[in-house]
This record gives sequence, C-alpha cells and structure tokens, in this order.
Amino acid sequence: MEIDKSAAKAYFSNNKYFADACNYAVNNGEEIIKPEELKDIDTADWEFCCEEPVREMLKNTIDVMKLYETEGKGKAVFILSYQGIVGDETSILVFLACVVGYINQLIEIARSGKCNEPLEVRDGFMEISEAFEICGLLPVIVIVIYTGDEYWDVVEDLQELFAMNDEGEVPSFPKSRMSFIFPSDMNQEDFAKFHTDLGKVLEAIKRKSSDLPEALDEASAAFLSALA
Repeated sequence: MEIDKSAAKAYFSNNKYFADACNYAVNNGEEIIKPEELKDIDTADWEFCCEEPVREMLKNTIDVMKLYETEGKGKAVFILSYQGIVGDETSILVFLACVVGYINQLIEIARSGKCNEPLEVRDGFMEISEAFEICGLLPVIVIVIYTGDEYWDVVEDLQELFAMNDEGEVPSFPKSRMSFIFPSDMNQEDFAKFHTDLGKVLEAIKRKSSDLPEALDEASAAFLSALA
C-alpha cells in the first residue's frame, strides 16, 4: 500500500485511534490512556533547531503530537510518526523528533520562569534526569507505525544512542523510548489487542489488501481507501 501522510495525519488526529495506538505500543493493549486525556500540541511556533531542508523533513516526520494528562497534570508527550520506508535518514529523523520534544519543553519552561534552579553540567553533559526532577520535564515517547517490508534494526531505548564519556559512564537520560508498530510482524493475537478498528486497518495493511474489512467504521474505511 502507498503512504499517504495527509490521510495518516487526519486519521491519527482522532484521539480514539491515537490512544489505541499508544496503548498497544506502550501498554500491551491495556486501555490505560483514554481519548479524553489527550490534547493536541500545536507545533507551529516550535523551535526545530536545524536548517532547511532538514527542518521540513523533521516536520514531516512528526505526523501527530499530543499531550497526555490526567487530573489536570501532564504525564507524557506522545509523537506519532507514520513511515513506509526505512533508512539511516529515517532513523535519525525519528530520534530528532524526540529530542525536539525535550528542547521545546525546556524553552517553554525558561520562558515561563517555572524553573529557576541551575542544572549541573558535568563533562559537557547536562544531567537530563536532574532536569526532569527540577523542572518537571515530561517523558517524550515516539511511536512509529512502519508499514514497509524491509527490516528495520531499531533502537527503542534512547539511552543506547549515547556514547560513554572518558570514565566509561553513559550520561543520564530520562525514561523515554521509541516504540514501533510493525504490521508485517503482527499476528492475530496482536491485532486483537486493539479496541478500535485500527487493528483491522493494520491487518489489512499487512495483507496488502485493497478490500475493506467487514463492518469497518467510516474513518477507518476512508483511511484504508486513501492508502489503496
């Protein structure tokens, strides 16, 4: 199936499907994140910390971004990226999307004056876990839905992406991750963990079928039709 980024953005902008994807990726399908607990994040004024054309490529990598909060308190920032091809460039852009999520939180905190305590810098590394505690940074979780067939050797724990310093220590990094949904690797048990028709959509993508599954809701049918 072809990749239609505009259709993917429209589909996953719906909190119902976004929450379903998040719960499958990070909660093994358990309905912990509720659609009503998700709020859109407007990235129009965000700082992407890079020049063109990388800036535009990075913007296209971030398809949908939402804040997850319960009882009026933010819990995490979720970024969804819908990808059909794989390569070193794609992996780097997905990682940068996560970094951008942290940078803009720090910028907003600095603007608001919510954090006045200095952050210690050691050997050129800022202890980001310390920033978490002092400034209230939220975890940034990138969920990638990859619909291609080529093998993608992914790194899910961001800690693995950082080199050790001269003393053999890895700089502290918050408990964040990149979670991947690979329809081609999923089985019936996996598809059954979804609580919306997103599961049927991913199954159809795996089968590369242009035939719409039975009893598919209107939004899911429109999304699959756009991919056919």
